[in-house]
Amino acid sequence: MSAGIMTPPAAIKAPGDYIKEVMTQVKAKNPAEPEFHQAVQEVFDSLRLVLERHPEYISHKILERVTEPERVLMFRVPWFDDHGYVQVNRGFRIENLVRNVFGVPL
Repeated sequence: MSAGIMTPPAAIKAPGDYIKEVMTQVKAKNPAEPEFHQAVQEVFDSLRLVLERHPEYISHKILERVTEPERVLMFRVPWFDDHGYVQVNRGFRIENLVRNVFGVPL
């Protein structure tokens, strides 16, 4: 290895095993969100071929990066209901900026 260049370890997991492992982690971190689980599973299934062609993405933990938000903003949303009473709810903005191994946004 030359100075200043990091070489990731070789991927040893099969794409299917990697997807199952990350999906288990997603379900553990977000237990009460079946719609989110379904959406993540659909995206992962669509990326299976990509992972087969580019096994280096497994060692770079691309799926973990995609499923973990980079930033979560929470704010209040006051509003009037039909009877003129003020209601207050929470609003969320979830941001996820996936970057490649060189720090450049994808």
